[in-house]
Amino acid sequence: MKTHSTQLYVHESGTPGSAAIVFLHGDAATGGMWDQHIERLVGYHCLAPDLPGHGRSNYLPWTSLDDTAQQVAALIQDRIPARRAHLSACRWAARSPIPCWPTARSCWIEW
Repeated sequence: MKTHSTQLYVHESGTPGSAAIVFLHGDAATGGMWDQHIERLVGYHCLAPDLPGHGRSNYLPWTSLDDTAQQVAALIQDRIPARRAHLSACRWAARSPIPCWPTARSCWIEW
């Protein structure tokens, strides 16, 4: 498994150790699209990465949905102490985390 999680730029708020939510943006967007949401979720540890090829992670090449899913799984493993997170994604990004479910033992939330 290739991991680049330490290279992904992450918009982050809340307290590590709290229940975690990872927000995934859609095409032509960045993790910053979730800023208004994560500002209101003060009781959670919120992470919204700029996925490869987008925002402050634009120097990382996008190679595939599977590779992106592995990077999200690695982010969960690296940055969330419980190694568990709820995932929230807009419709385009909703396809990418599916392969990481067994690895991250994640729950799925689609808004």
